[in-house]
Amino acid sequence: MIKIKKQNIVLALKVSLVVGTILGMINHFDMFLSCNFEIGRIIKMVVTYLVLFCVSLFSSSYQEK
Repeated sequence: MIKIKKQNIVLALKVSLVVGTILGMINHFDMFLSCNFEIGRIIKMVVTYLVLFCVSLFSSSYQEK
């Protein structure tokens, strides 16, 4: 069983915010430039943050095993 510590959650949040923002700007820069926020693209950005959070949390929790 993998134990999830508070410090791992904080680290995963930081990683997902930094990397997710960079990826969001790379992939959706035209949307920000034109201020044309489409719901489908916003959902994709949110999913990107969630995936990065889960991967970071799992990898940091798994390493402590």
